[in-house]
Amino acid sequence: MDQARLHDVVENLDRMEELGVAALALDAEDRTIRWNDGFLALFPEHAGRIHRGEPYAENLRRFYRGRLDAAEMALIERYVAEGVERHHRQVAPFEFLHHSQWLRAEVLPLPGGGRLRFWSRAAPARGGDVLATVMVASGKRVSAEALDQTADGLMVHDAEGRIVMANRPFAKLYGLDGPGEAIGRRFSDVLERAWAGAGDAREARQRWAENSRFPGAPFELPLPGDRWVRVREHRTYDGSWIGTHVDVTDLCRMQQSLAEARHRAEELARMLSAEMQERKRAEAQMVQTARLISLGQMATGLAHELNQPLAIMALAADNAILELQRRGPESIPAALKRLESIASSSIRARGVVDHLRLFGREDGTPASAEPVELALVVKGALLLAEAAIRSAGIALHVSLPDPPARVMGQMIPLEQVLLNLLLNARDAVQASGRPAGAIHLSVRRAEGEVVLTVADNGTGFSPAALARALEPFFTTKEAGKGTGLGLSLAYSTIRAMAGTMTLANADGGAVVRITLPELA
Repeated sequence: MDQARLHDVVENLDRMEELGVAALALDAEDRTIRWNDGFLALFPEHAGRIHRGEPYAENLRRFYRGRLDAAEMALIERYVAEGVERHHRQVAPFEFLHHSQWLRAEVLPLPGGGRLRFWSRAAPARGGDVLATVMVASGKRVSAEALDQTADGLMVHDAEGRIVMANRPFAKLYGLDGPGEAIGRRFSDVLERAWAGAGDAREARQRWAENSRFPGAPFELPLPGDRWVRVREHRTYDGSWIGTHVDVTDLCRMQQSLAEARHRAEELARMLSAEMQERKRAEAQMVQTARLISLGQMATGLAHELNQPLAIMALAADNAILELQRRGPESIPAALKRLESIASSSIRARGVVDHLRLFGREDGTPASAEPVELALVVKGALLLAEAAIRSAGIALHVSLPDPPARVMGQMIPLEQVLLNLLLNARDAVQASGRPAGAIHLSVRRAEGEVVLTVADNGTGFSPAALARALEPFFTTKEAGKGTGLGLSLAYSTIRAMAGTMTLANADGGAVVRITLPELA
């Protein structure tokens, strides 16, 4: 992703924070991509700990460690697994209490399988609705003192629409001197008075007329000064209505901000999707580049591998022609043997060329994992690399288990990994100047796993290489002789197959050890 697009993504996350929205972006494998400071403000337990590439499950573990008591800690892994599953399946917002405040959690799918999670503060449950529900259920009206104890506006009107009871918060919302000023009036008259001299009350009156006849359904009324009131009408058994009136100006503004945040989140999702696609294309291009570089490094050895059968074919053909010219029909049996030699050598040459074509072919759709016999991976890699190693005067020792070990993976990527390790070992041995250079390639079983090891007696890994050799573009080779992609791509390939790759030094040389789950 270029710097301009990166800046846009970060800026969008920051703008969401300005709107009071915390954001966390996760890729298709539930690994952290980015977050904003608002996320750390709402969830301070992650400050200084969250990092790019961190699994969402680890994020959830920190979250639950701050919420669970000692008795519940035994269930933390179950809660984490449920949280990851909820992350995958969530389509609707939900609210929860965290650090004494209600939060609203939402999710936005990212093309390519990732998800963008964002949180905002939610309004707490209102006391007025609770009191109105009690009044409806009991069929009783309460005293003015009891009505004034709630912070929400409350008013009761009869079946004809005349207000018979109201509290002080109601009077304050609509600019009345006190509750008594509302008694005997219709609520539409109260609205007219609130809007007097401040604008047109038609929208407010229309909203009231259209929505007030539906009991229990909340709706918003506009008031002067860009204020908003949420109204919910409750009908009693005798035909009276009890209405709760709540100032939701801040909430409406927050909803407007959330709508803007959602729009920006969608823009961010598109940018993240483009970034992921660009990263996939770049990775595929790097893989192809590394393959072609490997083929270039083996050019001399491959030329020898092809020249040998071609020379045999040419010599056999010349001898067959000479025999036929000198002895005529009597030489046909000898000529046939030479033709068989030509055929055998051509098959050998064709095998090398076919494998070169397969190895160097640019991948289209990524192949799915399948059972792979490591002996065949070793055979393919040696077909391309053995001549280059032996032509450098380096001894090659190979040890394979019987019966052959199998893993789940992809043949060509595994072969590329092994080929890269063999060529690195060859370069290291050549650089050391040892007169008896050697490379040891072994495959062995170990408690349900398969361990593939490439060891050499070259110069070994430097401390810097041991620390950073698996990073992209890190190389200790001279300029023009190394891209720094080989070990990084090998590491990514092995991780994608649920394996591990470690680097070490032994007996003065380098040791690279790959461990993969064995396929029974």
